Formats: sequence, C-alpha cells, structure tokens
Amino acid sequence: MATSTTSDGNVSSNNVLSSATNSPPIVISNIVSLIPIKLTGTNYLLWKSLFEPILCGHKLMSLIDGSLPSPITVDSIWYEKDQMLLSWINATLSDSTLPYIVGVSLAKKAWDLLKHRYASTTPAHIIALKRLLSRIKKGSQSMNDYLQQFKSISDQLTTSASTVSNDDIIILILDGLPPSYRQFCSSIRIHAKTSDVTLEELNNLLLCEEIVVNDEIGTDQPIAMAAFRPNTTHASRSHSYARG
Repeated sequence: MATSTTSDGNVSSNNVLSSATNSPPIVISNIVSLIPIKLTGTNYLLWKSLFEPILCGHKLMSLIDGSLPSPITVDSIWYEKDQMLLSWINATLSDSTLPYIVGVSLAKKAWDLLKHRYASTTPAHIIALKRLLSRIKKGSQSMNDYLQQFKSISDQLTTSASTVSNDDIIILILDGLPPSYRQFCSSIRIHAKTSDVTLEELNNLLLCEEIVVNDEIGTDQPIAMAAFRPNTTHASRSHSYARG
C-alpha cells in the first residue's frame, strides 16, 4: 500500500494499520488458545494481562488506547481491524459478562465498558469485591484454583485503591475450607498466636496439605465401601440352611 501523509505531516490511519498486516494472522480459535480464560467479575486483571501483549504484538493497541481514533470518513482498513479486535474481545468473555457489551459496535467502546465495570474505583464496586472475597468457599475445586480467586480479587482491590490486609485474607482463606481441613486450620491459628504466618507460607502449606487430605480421602473410601458390602459367604450359607 502506498504511504500517504496528511497535510500536517502525520501518517494516516491506513498506513498505521497496514503495518499490522505483516503480523501472523490470528483467528478466533487462536485467540481462545492464547487467552485460555473467560473474563468474569473476578479475573479482569489476569484477562487484561493476557490480552494486551497480543494487541501490542499485532500493532492493534492504538485501537483501544485512543491514539488512533475512529476516522471521520469511511475507512475500510480501520473498520476491518476494529471489528476483528471486537470479535477477539467477544470470544474471551464469559456468558455472564457478554451481556454488558451487547449492542456495542466498536472495540474501544467495548474495552472501556469492561474496564469501567471491572476496574472501577467507586465505593460500590469496592464493596462488591469485598463481599465476593468473603463468600469464597473451596468446595470441590482444586486448592490452586481456590487460592487464585483470593489473589484475583485482592489484585482488583489494589487496582481500585483499596486493600485488604494479609491477616484478613488468611482468616477468609481458612474460613472457606471444608471440614477435612479443620485440624490444619487449628494448627495455623495456634501458630499465628506466637509468630507471623505470611500469605505465601500459607499458600505453600495448603498446597501440601491438599495432597495429604486427598490421600486420606482415597484411603478411607475403600474402608467405607467394605463396611457396607454384604457378606456373600454368610448370605449364601443362610440361604442353604433355609432350604434344609
């Protein structure tokens, strides 16, 4: 494409965008593999940290940071790139997030709406994040996934100019564990009375404790099943006696 320059000496949007055509093409299926998560209310920073390097690598960051605004006149190259980027954004949203940008026709508008919703510094948003933090339960998810939820929300609170102390997070983590971790929690609370327990130490201890708990559960299951297994030998003898 020929290089064109505006009257004030600035390179036109066509030239900026055409420079991205030499980059390896990315289609929706590639985006899903490069960003293996769906944006939810608790992982915005992680989603953003995965998305931005792709935009920079394909010279598309200017479409969402405002440095290359939408042209006043019809520009097919600009529009094509913008719609491709909008498709990438849509492909990485969860079912609960997608409705917030329904009807949005430009990539920057979608990006800004998501940022406003999930990286807001308003008191209401901060309260909502803290409420989410207090309701996290481990349930059947892995320990790593459980701990990652706390980190994601804590990071969002930090971005929103609010913080939760490590001591409070430790308490919330322990409170969200199932009964199988009761003995572990008691030990941590006793230890915390005499010396500090860092969040990193707790995370490492919990990952090790998960192995122990899973091993104990696996050992107990055969025993529990044996207790309810009918004694076939005794049953067959009783049946033969009845016939006698």
